[in-house]
Amino acid sequence: YECSPGTAAPKGAESCGECVKGRYSDGTLAACTACGVGYDTRGNASSLLADCRRICTKGTYGEFGLSSSTASPCAFCAPGSEAPGNYTESCSECLSGTFSRGRGLDAECQNCPAGSFSGGNASLCVDCAPGTYAADDGAAACD
Repeated sequence: YECSPGTAAPKGAESCGECVKGRYSDGTLAACTACGVGYDTRGNASSLLADCRRICTKGTYGEFGLSSSTASPCAFCAPGSEAPGNYTESCSECLSGTFSRGRGLDAECQNCPAGSFSGGNASLCVDCAPGTYAADDGAAACD
């Protein structure tokens, strides 16, 4: 049985079934083929291996949470922001009292240590001025 791209039919089937997200078929296959580990498609009915994109993991982002092509990596979050999990479409700015200095896996917002503070979207913490102090971690200002 001949199917259209993005679908497949087992031998002897009388109709084609749509490939689910993460699988593809050019229409000549008996079953949809899974993308490799760490790859996914943007939606159902993918027809080409090139439709399989890298899954954006912690510290990276991309449209639909996937890379722009099979061969390209996802974009890194900038210092002062984070993408805490997989399939992230954009990075989140670090809140006041937190910072993120790294890129990729190191792009995780962490509390500023006692004795320092930060405003939002910070890539580092600032030491409190003489005569002031932040007693707790995660301070947005010194008293």
